[in-house]
Amino acid sequence: MPIKTKTISKNSGIFLKAAMSLLLLSILIRHTPLAAMLIQLQQIKLSWFFLAIVFLQAVSILQAIRWRTMIIIPQENKPQIRSFYYHVAIGNFFNLCLMSGIGGDAVKSYALGKKIENVSRSVAALLLSRALGAGALIALFWLFFLTNSSISAPAPILSFMTTLTLGALLFVSWLIHPRQPTEGVQNQAGGHIWVQRLRYTGKALAAYQGNPLLLARGLVLSCLLQLLLLSCEYMAYRAVGTSLPYSSIFLFMPAIHIITLLPISLYGIGVREWLSIHLFTLLPGIENEHCLTAVFICYILSFLQAFIGGVLLLGNSLRHQNK
Repeated sequence: MPIKTKTISKNSGIFLKAAMSLLLLSILIRHTPLAAMLIQLQQIKLSWFFLAIVFLQAVSILQAIRWRTMIIIPQENKPQIRSFYYHVAIGNFFNLCLMSGIGGDAVKSYALGKKIENVSRSVAALLLSRALGAGALIALFWLFFLTNSSISAPAPILSFMTTLTLGALLFVSWLIHPRQPTEGVQNQAGGHIWVQRLRYTGKALAAYQGNPLLLARGLVLSCLLQLLLLSCEYMAYRAVGTSLPYSSIFLFMPAIHIITLLPISLYGIGVREWLSIHLFTLLPGIENEHCLTAVFICYILSFLQAFIGGVLLLGNSLRHQNK
């Protein structure tokens, strides 16, 4: 009975997310001339599109380097960069299959953890990398906000990022000082496998205490990674023929990225488009069709990334079958 209830609850959650995505998309499409979108897709500037593909590959490589840098295991037990890249790629594949921005993280961190026989350290390194990635987005936002005078961030975005900054500081403080459960809690929930895994992950995160140099290296890699990723989205807007200011990407997209991680839609679909239209159309010369077409191009780029992961996963499966 509990399993059936859990399944119904999970299916209901997926249905509500899909309904939210479809509702938002239907509202946006009603107010967007689809004929103009088709014309823009036909006239896409391929130079910007292919440059974005190159940048996305660089993003995947940097994700692999950061993951390998942050994982704390003996140096002789660390796989080569290509192994981390492989797991990043299959993570992209499962993100698309599971229609989730974090579902692929669970798959790739567990797969790598089994390979190195230390799941908790793999998960901890990836969690910390995610936290540093969010911190890098916040840092880039404030950097461009404080140094940019031509474009001002809307008041709701400024309030959101300020709140997020304070929350991130509290989260990082909790993350680098993980608290072990009390003895009573351990005895009460110690038999549950997920509680045990969380406890092991907490112990793995404790290994980062007193290691500011490693955290600084991870933050630098995260800033470079987010710089490339946000530049890809800038290229998507340039590919549809807009003259979007480069700084606007760093003032708007960090908030969009973080909000779309909330479990209120499928893969952020609908929410991403709604936020993009309501923010980027504040700029002169940017219309609804520009935003929707640029977001559609970003989906194509994500599909290409997932396709690479799928090919690598299939090739690896075929090699194991032939052995």
